[in-house]
Amino acid sequence: MKTIISGIIGIIIHLTGIAQSGVGAISGVISDSLNGETIPYAIVKLQSGTITLGALANEKGEYLIKPIPPGTYTVSFSRIGYSQTDVKNVKISSGDVTTLNCILGIPTGAVIEVFYNPTIDELWGRHGGSTVDVITSGDILLNAGDRGAIGAMVNSTPGVYQKRDGEGINIRGSRSGASLFIIDGVKIIGDPQIPNAGIEEVVVITGGLPAQYGDTTSGVVIINTKSY
Repeated sequence: MKTIISGIIGIIIHLTGIAQSGVGAISGVISDSLNGETIPYAIVKLQSGTITLGALANEKGEYLIKPIPPGTYTVSFSRIGYSQTDVKNVKISSGDVTTLNCILGIPTGAVIEVFYNPTIDELWGRHGGSTVDVITSGDILLNAGDRGAIGAMVNSTPGVYQKRDGEGINIRGSRSGASLFIIDGVKIIGDPQIPNAGIEEVVVITGGLPAQYGDTTSGVVIINTKSY
């Protein structure tokens, strides 16, 4: 039997930036729902398609898993004597650390499923207070622009302009060639052409650029492809 809970129960998720490109990470602390004490040596597992990663919490209930390919994962927490908790729809993005703290309850014979939906504050803090818009793989499937045209998708972001599909994009009034594109942590020049089905996430930063992206006078488009 499974108990489905919509929202966050006993779990605090916070996103902070890291100066690492191409991969992400996840960390946190696991504690007891009754006394609030940390739970040592709990098992943490990430699952997304054929990708499975895991770690064992230390004696203080702390864990860290890295590097992790960008994508959407189910994160499972388990320990003998406690109910297993599965956190679904956890986004791992390139250059970010996802901090996920879990509170485990006493055994009930059920696997508790929690669905995570990021808040505006979390997306804002994810890139250090920059002006950020995130285009997910689900958004891409619904996009009416030409398939494989990155500019057509990015053009839906406030502050971004593209005269017509296939031409360069202008961010905050800058010239079209000034925008920086990063694909899986690698900087490239020009408007990339990637099949829509291969894109996991597009992050568009139009203001307050973090120092890690250099001295570009325009914006940054970060493209994370899917891992199969």
